[in-house]
Amino acid sequence: MTCSAIMNPHPITLRASDTVATALDKTLAHRVKSLPVLDDKGRYLGMFGLHHLLGQMLPKVARLEEGLGDLAFVSDMIEQMREKMDAIRQQPVSALIDGHTAPIHPETSLTEAVLLLYRNGENLAVVERDSGRLAGLISPWEVLAKLA
Repeated sequence: MTCSAIMNPHPITLRASDTVATALDKTLAHRVKSLPVLDDKGRYLGMFGLHHLLGQMLPKVARLEEGLGDLAFVSDMIEQMREKMDAIRQQPVSALIDGHTAPIHPETSLTEAVLLLYRNGENLAVVERDSGRLAGLISPWEVLAKLA
């Protein structure tokens, strides 16, 4: 079985020019952790994920490769985090695109897709090889619904 058999062919998407506020509204309204970002021609650019958004609320020292195990020295006032959120609300989502997770293709095997879902913990964009256009999205929900 391939990804084309289980993908959602009409996922909720974002445009690169959409604001972080718009993206946040869509993720909260639809209870999704990540959404594909498209250019004006429907080509896939990357994923906007809540984990990147949450990362913007943290001090830079916490986001370093090695990170710090103990952040007790950092104040965790909700007002400061809210200020950080307010500062990026009107930025385009293109500033927060995750380009690390490569897209998969309609002919990708279901086993490979499940492995990537397991390893990455994020939704997978299914992209047409030739055009780069988004063909669909695979989330753990599509996989589990097919198996249940």
